[in-house]
Amino acid sequence: MKAEYKRDMNHNYLILYGESEINTDSYQVRMLVGNVIPSLLKCRIQGMDGQFLVYFDITSRQSLSTLYEERKFGVDDLRLVLAGLFRQWRMRQNIL
Repeated sequence: MKAEYKRDMNHNYLILYGESEINTDSYQVRMLVGNVIPSLLKCRIQGMDGQFLVYFDITSRQSLSTLYEERKFGVDDLRLVLAGLFRQWRMRQNIL
């Protein structure tokens, strides 16, 4: 899968290019596009020239590798990341 970054007037996107046509009726695709979870990246799927593209809105986001390029990833940072993952997991449990 190929990744590319694009910017338009108001948004930045991470675009993943799929290698074959996508089945938009599949369970996985419907879960990915249909379930918006706060604090996680929004995504949409588009088809173009027989290939599918997955757009993730990364506006105002930074990757962890970029964020910690200049400083060390400490215990407090790890706690923050794990607390966020745990919060998302608990939120998902309440949805189901």
